[in-house]
Amino acid sequence: MNVFGRLFFRVLIFALIAGIVAVVGLLAETALVGVNPKAPRTYIERAYMDAKDAVKADPKNPNARTALAKAYIAIGQYNKAVEQGSIATRLDRESVDAHLTLGIAQNKAGQYANAAKTLRRALTLKGGTGELYGQAWLNLGQAYESQGKMEDALAAYKKASFMFSEDINVSYVYARALEKAGKLKEAVEVYEDIVMYVPDEQKAKDEIKRLNAALESKKKESTSKVAPTASGTSTR
Repeated sequence: MNVFGRLFFRVLIFALIAGIVAVVGLLAETALVGVNPKAPRTYIERAYMDAKDAVKADPKNPNARTALAKAYIAIGQYNKAVEQGSIATRLDRESVDAHLTLGIAQNKAGQYANAAKTLRRALTLKGGTGELYGQAWLNLGQAYESQGKMEDALAAYKKASFMFSEDINVSYVYARALEKAGKLKEAVEVYEDIVMYVPDEQKAKDEIKRLNAALESKKKESTSKVAPTASGTSTR
């Protein structure tokens, strides 16, 4: 799993409301074995059953719909997550969390244009936490990158890295996007920031060494192309 994949699951779980981690665990279990326990045996089962019961008892509860959408994302059932997230955003058009969750689901389902639209909407809403807005920027960057809109992606990733300034995983995502866009010097600067924050982060040090070597190679190549020949003319 790449850095973004690992980060996605980490920030997703971090964002779950109280008890939803348990919901995800049980849903993953039931999806794999096809068993829906008749009676709760553990807190995990109770949390899952409570979430399902909440939706059944009140289908217009946006928080319950959002929670189920997050659970579906975590086990890879993205179309079901989109369905639940769409319902949640219709039920609560001002919920940052619901829109963020739907945007993540659309991203994972390959609906990148829809994801970008949903995530931009999330960023215009009020009442969210810094964590939610940071995730919105991060996932918006992914939506843009998946569409090949690298400048827009870099702008979004930069916002996310600023909001998650102490999270080096976000910095890695940003740095790798910069490299993908051919901005090697800027990528080196991001890796240097990582090392400044975490001095023993060997992975970032290795990336700095690799990119600096690439920059030096490009510099030598450029110099050789314009070097004069014995006759005083350029090699170009």
